[in-house]
Amino acid sequence: MENIIIMPKNKNHIRFKGTNYEVIGKLKLDGHVYIIIEDFSNGNNSDHGVYKAIEPKMDRMTVIRWKKGSNYEERRLLHRAAENNPNLPTVLYHKKKAGKSYIVLPWIHGRSLRWYIDKAKQGKDQYRFHPEDAFHMTRKLTHGLLNLHRNRIIHGDLKPENLIVQKPFRMIPIDFGISWTGEKANKRDYKSKTRRYCAPEQFKGGLVDSRADQFSISVVLYEMITLKLPYDDYGSEAARYSSPKLKSSKKTNKASWSKLDTVLKRSLNLDPNKRYQTTQDFLNALISASPKSKKYTFSPLDKFIIKILKNLKLLN
Repeated sequence: MENIIIMPKNKNHIRFKGTNYEVIGKLKLDGHVYIIIEDFSNGNNSDHGVYKAIEPKMDRMTVIRWKKGSNYEERRLLHRAAENNPNLPTVLYHKKKAGKSYIVLPWIHGRSLRWYIDKAKQGKDQYRFHPEDAFHMTRKLTHGLLNLHRNRIIHGDLKPENLIVQKPFRMIPIDFGISWTGEKANKRDYKSKTRRYCAPEQFKGGLVDSRADQFSISVVLYEMITLKLPYDDYGSEAARYSSPKLKSSKKTNKASWSKLDTVLKRSLNLDPNKRYQTTQDFLNALISASPKSKKYTFSPLDKFIIKILKNLKLLN
């Protein structure tokens, strides 16, 4: 049976975990039935779409992304990359049918990083992340990206709007709508994206690889620490000007540290050939730049693992 959206003639509602939602449609994928309660694409794009939906059979809230064309391989690789990785969203289901590729992800609860940054810029310091917390969140995210890149997937649109903050201090990337495999990264359409977070090479055509994601996540980290974009708030658009200067994060936020600025100076280079050449190299540099203070607090899981290791005498 062809996958179709059935729009009800009369508005009806569904109750899910104590809350009533208006039903705007239904989506059938093989034996899976999804009750659509929100259309983020607003029906204005015939090439791709994003739905918030309830899957009654499994009693869960989901996000369904679909795209025309044969990007099934990317969806399959994303599924594999996300397996057993807490730093990436779990892929619940993926299917190619009727000329469309579908991917179903769990609805990730939490607020976007943009929400926190905007609150901090309004002077509400309780929403501002300490540089060490920002650092550890970025390190965890980079670990997730490493798994993504090893499976030849480039996210391509990492920015505060596409990062959901979860406790204990973890950022989960969302919106893989324009992600692609490295071999196909020749020329992309970036009109819909926030340009200043994207690596300069993403607008030039030609090969784009994991170093683009490295640049973007470094822009995000820099903004979390300073509340400004690098290169005097121009971000990647600084590449259009001659001799742009990168101010150290420590000059803006005294709680930052020199080793981290050394890493950022390289990962934020406007020339991809002068950045870390692999995500593993970037992750290693971040680990080497870890702060030595006691400010960072381990999560309950971290503490549990440390306790086990100590009991086994594998950790001093």
